[in-house]
Amino acid sequence: MLILFLLKIVNTFNFSIGGESSFNNMSADTKRRGADLKELIENGQVYEAGILQGFACNVRGAVVEGNRVGRKLGYPTANLKVMPGFVVPAQGVYVGFVKLDNRWFKSMINIGIRPTLDQHNVTVEAHILEFDRDIYGQTIEIHFIRRIRHEMRFPSLEALKMQLHSDRRKSLTIIKNLSLFPKENDRVLCFSKSGQLRLKPE
Repeated sequence: MLILFLLKIVNTFNFSIGGESSFNNMSADTKRRGADLKELIENGQVYEAGILQGFACNVRGAVVEGNRVGRKLGYPTANLKVMPGFVVPAQGVYVGFVKLDNRWFKSMINIGIRPTLDQHNVTVEAHILEFDRDIYGQTIEIHFIRRIRHEMRFPSLEALKMQLHSDRRKSLTIIKNLSLFPKENDRVLCFSKSGQLRLKPE
């Protein structure tokens, strides 16, 4: 997994390592940095990982069928089958962006087993804000900005719904405070040295 992860980072910015992007050509420092990034992401520290690597960590995959409970709560989600080579962050709720057809959409993302629904398999699902389209089978990217809370079990679906309202407000506030307005040609969400997000065009 670390090898695929490092090669993905290298290819994202077209780094040249000895003329060929391969694990064997990477320096020991690059490998150590990659291991540190992987650990941060797996611990849910996506904001810190973004500062370290220079851009928001992300996953890519196809949207697959879910159980549609989110839709009943007023929060439909795109369930992602993550492609190989991407490190999935720790379980929890995140604010970020979904990129679909070169367009960016504000999103909040849940990674976990959905304990309130007595589920056991870990899923990656994004609620795309102000969005209502059927995108089953399409490939999307999820770019993570920050984890806003850990996954929790709620006493009822109504209690979960109230928390989702709070998560939505918090997500929009974070995005507004960071002044994020991605454009179609932006490839990734980049972090400046000050830790603030900026955008890197194609």
